[in-house]
Amino acid sequence: MIQNLAISSPDHRITNVIIKLVDGTIFDQPVKIKLRREDIAKMAGLTTETTIRVIRRLADKGLIRIDRGKIVVSDLAQLKRAVES
Repeated sequence: MIQNLAISSPDHRITNVIIKLVDGTIFDQPVKIKLRREDIAKMAGLTTETTIRVIRRLADKGLIRIDRGKIVVSDLAQLKRAVES
């Protein structure tokens, strides 16, 4: 995974971190990630500013939602497809 992060774009790095955080969760309703953006940035090896921009782009594409500052994932399969493309 570390090698993957080193060569991946910031969008793929953040998306992969989000997937790892929610993978294995039962999706009978949307999953809210309760980590701060700074923590996600550290996990992806990116700056907080870059992470915020990527999260905003993912939300603009409809892959995630932002609710009261928290990331909400409604469709994990859609998020995984975005990484694969």
